[in-house]
Amino acid sequence: MPLPTGRNKARRPVPWRAGTTMLARSWPSSLLQQRPRRPITRMRSWISAMTSFGQRKWRGIRKAEKAGRRARLSSFDLLLTFAVLSAALISTAWSQDPSCEIKPYAACSGVDLGSMDLSNADLAVARFEDANLETAQLVRADLSGAYLTDAILRRANLTDANLQGARLKNANLEAAILRRASLADARLDGANLRDVDAQKARFEGASLRNTDLSDSDLRGAVFTGARLSGANLEGANITGARFKGSEWQPAADLSGAIWINGVMCDSGSVGTCNQFAPQSDGLTLEDSSGLILRRAPIG
Repeated sequence: MPLPTGRNKARRPVPWRAGTTMLARSWPSSLLQQRPRRPITRMRSWISAMTSFGQRKWRGIRKAEKAGRRARLSSFDLLLTFAVLSAALISTAWSQDPSCEIKPYAACSGVDLGSMDLSNADLAVARFEDANLETAQLVRADLSGAYLTDAILRRANLTDANLQGARLKNANLEAAILRRASLADARLDGANLRDVDAQKARFEGASLRNTDLSDSDLRGAVFTGARLSGANLEGANITGARFKGSEWQPAADLSGAIWINGVMCDSGSVGTCNQFAPQSDGLTLEDSSGLILRRAPIG
């Protein structure tokens, strides 16, 4: 069979890359949004530098106009203006990550949501690692199973929020409001809960190892089954707080925790903080806060 020539010559198959434009039109937008992210901080610093440079350039033009000289806009000036505007638009689009939507299973790691009102939001199993939620309003928000490792939640309002099973390792919740919040089975190891308002909050089965709870308001809070080894409770108000277990749940483990009076609890402190009394008559004493002074050794 003769080879095709001229108009009958077989067309070469179009390379795949040549057809990506047509394919991209039919692709869902979610796939097109999966691109490598650049650090927002670098983008903002570059924009601020470009903006300051542009401001100096325009000041020079204004001075020339006041002096009676004709100010000309060179191609470089127009290019600079276009670059600053484009960078501002890119930064806005980058900070508002399209993949970070307020919905369950949201991917919002590293985003800045400070001071945002997210009350009653459904954010179950959402990812907020290294996210900034400082002073955010999360009243009655559903954050069950959410990933909040290393997140910043300083002075955030989490009243009546659902944080069951949430991962809050090394998170910063200093001075946050956790009234009646549910943190059952949450992971708060190494978290900063200093000066929090956690009245009537529920920490059943939560892991609070090496957690800072100093100067916090824990009145009426429930810690049954919680693990508080190495936690700091110095200066905390634990009036009405429950550390003792029940028939179906063990008591809180306070071994190695720093109690409200600044004294470390002995190993084996379960439900109550056991410590040696500096001066004891051989009796076992209990104060109003539930502090047990164990019998001093004889000899």
